[in-house]
Amino acid sequence: MRSFVRLQINNTMATLTDHIRDKFRNVLMFDQNMLILAALLGFLAGFASTFFRWMIEFFESIFSAKGFSLAGIPPQAYPFLLPLMPMIGGCLIGLICKYFPNAVKENGVHKVMYAVALNDGKVRKRTIASCAVTSSITIGSGGSAGREGPTVQIGAAVGSTIGQLLHLSTERMRVLVGCGAAAGIAASFNAPLAGVLFALEIILGDFTIHTFSPIIIASVIGTVTGRALEGNEVTFNVPVHELVHPAEIIFYLALGMLCGIVARLFTFMYFYVQQVFEEKFSMPDLYKPAIGGLIVGIISIFIPQILGNGYDVMEQALTGQMFWGLAFLLVFMKIICTSITLGSGGMGGVFAPSLFIGAMV
Repeated sequence: MRSFVRLQINNTMATLTDHIRDKFRNVLMFDQNMLILAALLGFLAGFASTFFRWMIEFFESIFSAKGFSLAGIPPQAYPFLLPLMPMIGGCLIGLICKYFPNAVKENGVHKVMYAVALNDGKVRKRTIASCAVTSSITIGSGGSAGREGPTVQIGAAVGSTIGQLLHLSTERMRVLVGCGAAAGIAASFNAPLAGVLFALEIILGDFTIHTFSPIIIASVIGTVTGRALEGNEVTFNVPVHELVHPAEIIFYLALGMLCGIVARLFTFMYFYVQQVFEEKFSMPDLYKPAIGGLIVGIISIFIPQILGNGYDVMEQALTGQMFWGLAFLLVFMKIICTSITLGSGGMGGVFAPSLFIGAMV
């Protein structure tokens, strides 16, 4: 009897050992293949992110919206020309929306999240071109939008395209989408950790070993690629701050609550303006981005700081070079102008405007 029990225990342990060994071997094989793809994707998404920045700079050089000049005409002499820049950009976006409506409708980070959750990680290949062109025109012409959202979508589309070409499984497709998004964010901000956390928490919502390792590799390679092409410079030069007294924490708690309230206001205004343009403006979508651009351009005659992604203005706020009254005004004007730019049909992200608004608060 005793030998029979011992035999059964030995057989059970052997079966369990074989099962664990097979599982471990599958994990190793999965990681080996995915790490190679993640490294390749990190390079491609990092290059795509940098190329997208070059496109924005190219259109900025054409429109010269931040310097509000047109063909070298001094802005002091003809400030009324400034609204033409976002309006012309809006006209171009309207034309693209008219002739390529399906491609434009697929833009937005929420589309990436939808693809991961409900579409087996499949993002259409044309998203890469449509998102890059429309967003770079909007931002380059002075529209109040950010480049981070489109960067995420471009990187995710690159990852999904590779997965579709290789006919990978749904699980691997989703991981590659996360890798592309992480590499894009990392290259854009020169911050690999930011790319990892964004992809794991926002895009995938998964912190298992299957996703963690490839995304780290892709994010690091994306950062290295961005540094090789653009240089090793931080996005913001934040001065060192020391906590002098524990009582300061109370003010930071209050600041967090205030930023939360302002964020809710931003969300409400964004969807409200979008609804107004969809339901109240009885005109073809072709003209709506131009009208939105014109409104933003008129506002920028008096407050030019609201144009573009506003990184230079945020730098002034971080270094304490901004008057508090102007910062207070910019909180609300940035909310309004970003809502108008995107609600009217302009393309871009809300991440940079959100950073701008938070910095002004």
